[in-house]
Amino acid sequence: MLEKKTCEFYEASDVFEDCREAFNRFTHSEPECSWGDNHRTLVRASLIYDVLDRIIDDEDDVDVELEIEAVMVRIKEQIGLDSYVDLEN
Repeated sequence: MLEKKTCEFYEASDVFEDCREAFNRFTHSEPECSWGDNHRTLVRASLIYDVLDRIIDDEDDVDVELEIEAVMVRIKEQIGLDSYVDLEN
């Protein structure tokens, strides 16, 4: 018998709220996930955190660096690294 599962997640628009350039840097870094024609693309918040942690060192724009830091803090302190984030909302 099939068993229905449920999953809780945060929306990327909330995780990256007011941090559009941080989201752009994340998506253009070619993270190891895919999205496009899916209904949901759930990734662990730790993946987003790790990608942002790698790209922040190469960022020359202080404003974008502050956005990236804000998202990283939001992930670590508010949603948790083991939570899921939906990239397609």
